[in-house]
Amino acid sequence: MPQVDAVHTPSSPSEVAGALVDAYRTIIGTDPPSSDSYIIPTAQAAVETAAFGQGLWNYNLGNITAANDSVDWMLLPGNSLHFRSYESLADGAADLIRWLKRHGVIQYADAGDISGYVNALQNACYVGCDPGPYPAYQKGIENYVQQYGGVVPSTNNFQKVVSMAVGGVVLGGGLYLAWEWAARRYRLA
Repeated sequence: MPQVDAVHTPSSPSEVAGALVDAYRTIIGTDPPSSDSYIIPTAQAAVETAAFGQGLWNYNLGNITAANDSVDWMLLPGNSLHFRSYESLADGAADLIRWLKRHGVIQYADAGDISGYVNALQNACYVGCDPGPYPAYQKGIENYVQQYGGVVPSTNNFQKVVSMAVGGVVLGGGLYLAWEWAARRYRLA
């Protein structure tokens, strides 16, 4: 596949968390068992992309490299590595969840085990095989987990469920119950 231009694709924490929730459902096949299942990968993506601002290029949430030319790739300023390029936030989130699953990392997010998560990343040489960068990497993830712990994922599925639930019970005066049901269904409460 060809080299493509590197384009900034800034996103909000709630958009990234939502894309990761949807990707989790698609790749893993179930709802995330806890908010840690998507907050820890959201925090990792924040470390990789300078909190989804000027460091988020072509929706590559994990700065995942292209091992070969079978995918669209880009060069980032000051870096000679070929980074994968994605057409949407959903595509970038799906590839990150797929990578985490394939390398045995996602189970640590599900358990809320940041140390185990970072150890699994190190075992897969995610930030290189030298153990030196991993303590700072873990600290960065921990800081963003604290910062984003209350983020409500903005997902297409969540919005659809809320709309359907609200539309179905507003006539009966159960708006609050609809919100409670949707929030618990998606582990937001």
